[in-house]
Amino acid sequence: MSVNLNAAQVELLINARKSRKMTQLELHIASKMSLRVIQDLESGRRNSFSESTLIALCRTLDINFDDLLGLSDNNEPIEQVNSVPVYKLKKFILLLSVLIVVSLFFSVFSYIKNGSNDRSVSQSARIDWITNPMSQIHPITPEWKEWNDKWAGSRSGMIFNYLHYPHTVHIGDTVIGEFACSFHYVGGTPEVFISLYCEWDPDREIRLFHGVVGGDSTLVLPVKFCCPDVPGVFRIRTFYATAFGPVPSFYGAPPPGQVTAPNTAEYIEMRLEVLTIK
Repeated sequence: MSVNLNAAQVELLINARKSRKMTQLELHIASKMSLRVIQDLESGRRNSFSESTLIALCRTLDINFDDLLGLSDNNEPIEQVNSVPVYKLKKFILLLSVLIVVSLFFSVFSYIKNGSNDRSVSQSARIDWITNPMSQIHPITPEWKEWNDKWAGSRSGMIFNYLHYPHTVHIGDTVIGEFACSFHYVGGTPEVFISLYCEWDPDREIRLFHGVVGGDSTLVLPVKFCCPDVPGVFRIRTFYATAFGPVPSFYGAPPPGQVTAPNTAEYIEMRLEVLTIK
């Protein structure tokens, strides 16, 4: 950026050089500035110079650059100017940057401290397309025939027996659990997708099972997921979809559903309470 010098500023530079008994050549060597530039400055042939040039001359002549810029034609400090000096603008930008960084720091700290409340607001903004909850978690019993008779021997279906996991954990914990379901299918079924979704990470599928099932049997499947890094009470949904793909998210999808991504399916919903660090 160029700086236009007035007569008083040029005189200050000349007097500083002479008071140190330096010639223009010696100032050229000491400051590493072009001799032609120094000659043009002192002779008045030019009055516009780069900021870096003036800083180098001021450093060599032991002049405060801010004092040089603040000097008027009558050797008085400039109190009011129409434009902001470059050095003041740089200081302002630096101060503004520091304020922004501090503000971001406190914003992140506030989010972590009150994460559960923020989570509730952000999650509630999404539309919940799930409309078909399973009424209850049925216990496994040895009387399989009773359940088969319930389906009249010709009907097919699946029952979620249980989903076991610790219901009170701490932020950052890894949860280990177990899921069990029982089914009765006559002639098999296309494809079965059993997927678990967590409210704090609603688009990440935890695939428990994918395959074709038939006859009467029970599936016992391991469950593993990581807790969120904020405290609060969260929901967990386990879906059972007989389609060519799983339910796409914790909230399902808007209708009409696709065969590779059904908008809703049977599911169970359970809770997880996440506490702060132990």
